[in-house]
Amino acid sequence: MTPSGGAVPVVARSDSTGCFVPTEASELPGGERIVLRAVAQFAAAGLVALVVVAVVTQFASRRIGERSAIDDARAVTLLRAQAIAPYVTQSVLDGDGAAGRRLDAAVKRRVLDRSLIRVKIWRRDGTILYSDESRLVGRRFPLESEELDTLRSGRRAVAGVSDLSEPENRFERPDTRLLEVYAPLRSAGGTKLLFEAYFRYSAVTAAGDRWWRNSAPWTIGALVLLQLVQIPLAYSLARRLQRRERDRARVLGQALDASTTERRRIAADLHDGVVQGLVGTAYTLGGLARRRDLDPDVAAHLSMSEHDVRDSVQALRSLLVEIYPPNLFEEGLAAALDDLVARLRTSGVDATLVIDGLDRPPSPTVSALIFRVAQETVRNITAHARATNARVSLVGSPSRLVLTIVDDGVGCDPPSMSNLPSDGHFGLRGVRDLVAEAGGSFSFASAPGAGTTVEVEVPRS
Repeated sequence: MTPSGGAVPVVARSDSTGCFVPTEASELPGGERIVLRAVAQFAAAGLVALVVVAVVTQFASRRIGERSAIDDARAVTLLRAQAIAPYVTQSVLDGDGAAGRRLDAAVKRRVLDRSLIRVKIWRRDGTILYSDESRLVGRRFPLESEELDTLRSGRRAVAGVSDLSEPENRFERPDTRLLEVYAPLRSAGGTKLLFEAYFRYSAVTAAGDRWWRNSAPWTIGALVLLQLVQIPLAYSLARRLQRRERDRARVLGQALDASTTERRRIAADLHDGVVQGLVGTAYTLGGLARRRDLDPDVAAHLSMSEHDVRDSVQALRSLLVEIYPPNLFEEGLAAALDDLVARLRTSGVDATLVIDGLDRPPSPTVSALIFRVAQETVRNITAHARATNARVSLVGSPSRLVLTIVDDGVGCDPPSMSNLPSDGHFGLRGVRDLVAEAGGSFSFASAPGAGTTVEVEVPRS
């Protein structure tokens, strides 16, 4: 049932004061499109997570692979150093050419390969005893502390990226990145020497790539499988939630229909029964009070009774408007707000109403929501604010409506609103929830002695 008598089904949301905000069923969350959108958002979030995990896994796998390759290079360097140690004889240390050639042949046969491309053997004083680059033999370069520690300890190998700007590396290709590994070496006679091997760094990065290629299918495959399993579950859950919301909407719609019918019946019974009877009583009392043959005191009492009855009629009519405001749907939102402002004036508040941008009336749903917000705010002003002035403003734009209600009353502390539900009166807190459900925004500004400002912005349709 709609106020205009059309066939569009209507449901409502209610606050604890009994105020209902009608909502067309087509505006409720639900439908296959909503479900698919929710599942698509879930899938997109899963895809983003998948990409992030893949990037992190790639980085971590390559780092692990590179560290493993460097460890392997240390082990290979130690083994190669031990392999040529028997060829580093005293004759080599003394500079014998034939012994040096035998060492060179052993290095090229047993040490150098596609990845290990340069070898140097150092004395303690920094002199290069041997290198497969003959131009370096006999040259002297200072050894760093870490290299000297390796030479003295005779236990572990040390690896690092080679600095090709060093004088000792002048014969290396400047565009080739190298990994240099130092390992201790004892000659056949027991002299401590330093064995240095240069590896192509491309072999290190290739090892990192192999780690990534080996781990990626398992890691990413597991994530993709998890995503494929979750999407049907998400779709099923979204469908169940959609059906539950649809059932809830249907129940709320039936409740609103019953509530609207009952409230309209009560309003009609009061208007046609009690109110009309009181109006007749007021006319009777007024006629009696104007009789000339009555005692003046009796006439005065009758006149006072007439005024009391008329005040009661006015109060009943205001209550009827609150129970069922027919002018909201028959005359429009502006007329309904004008009635609310008139009620403020009758309670002694100097109230003004400003309406702008309502050349095109809002939808019934939005009109009902705006009216309920204004109704609850006006109720609070008359009951609690003790205000002398109030201003109600409704400004419309092509897409939004902004309702602003300001009073100069005693105000309150906004955090105290959180205590209202315990007394069974949600008030403006309930209104705030209604506005949020409609996709709008609600602001409440107040302070003791500074009045109160309530502002609501909602979509126009």
